[in-house]
Amino acid sequence: MVHGKLCVGVYRSGDMMVRCDPQMTDELLTKKGTRRGEMRGKLMTKGWLLISPEGIASEKDFDYWIRVALDFNQKGRHESSDNSYIC
Repeated sequence: MVHGKLCVGVYRSGDMMVRCDPQMTDELLTKKGTRRGEMRGKLMTKGWLLISPEGIASEKDFDYWIRVALDFNQKGRHESSDNSYIC
């Protein structure tokens, strides 16, 4: 949690959940080991991704996904008060 908002999480399987800008979802899905977020077998809305251990195996890849989440978190803090970007 950063600024009271979820940015990343980890599943028992080793997958990392990342909160990102919903408008970037389709582009980010092209990255290695990335798929749409799901919970209890249902797809989550755009802006929630799961990254497999393969997709975060290197420090560079791991840092990339942390940066994606933090950038979105920061963006949400500066958006208007219409809550368009709640992490």
